[in-house]
Amino acid sequence: MEVFFKWLAANPFVLLFFVVGGAVLLGKATVKGYGFGMVASAIIVGAGVAAWASTYGIKMSLDNFAKSLFYYLFMYGVGLRVGPSFINSLKGDGLKFTFLAVFCSVLGMAFGTVMDLWLWFAFYPHTWAALVTVLGAGVAFNVAHAAGNVVLAFVAGPELRRVLERHGRTARTEVVWA
Repeated sequence: MEVFFKWLAANPFVLLFFVVGGAVLLGKATVKGYGFGMVASAIIVGAGVAAWASTYGIKMSLDNFAKSLFYYLFMYGVGLRVGPSFINSLKGDGLKFTFLAVFCSVLGMAFGTVMDLWLWFAFYPHTWAALVTVLGAGVAFNVAHAAGNVVLAFVAGPELRRVLERHGRTARTEVVWA
């Protein structure tokens, strides 16, 4: 086995296709209708081969060109898979929920910025350096806040719309969605 692993380490493209082939075989296998899928299988097979080779003291690695090439191919495949469903989701109510998510993201960033300005105004010297420091320190939190708002808008948006429409029917008011 050690000779085989040394040969795979010397031929990284053969190693890569060996792992992909093993991933395809494992990905198609199911137990009672459940399987790993291709991506999880590739991770399992790749980690398994690397761990098994490391027991012989052999390090499996790819050169930067191979890493970049297959990363780009992976992203191309993801784009082919996700792209059409993304475009189809923008039809009907999908576009409205996307606007809601963008609006919630902007509100999250604005709220964080207002809170940073209040922090600067209340506790720091009123200099440009202090303002830039406070705003810069809050960027990570503000981005996380905006991302959380986007997730919440996509998760709770449809239910919130149903609740508001039901309330509008019960209260005999009109809810207009732009």
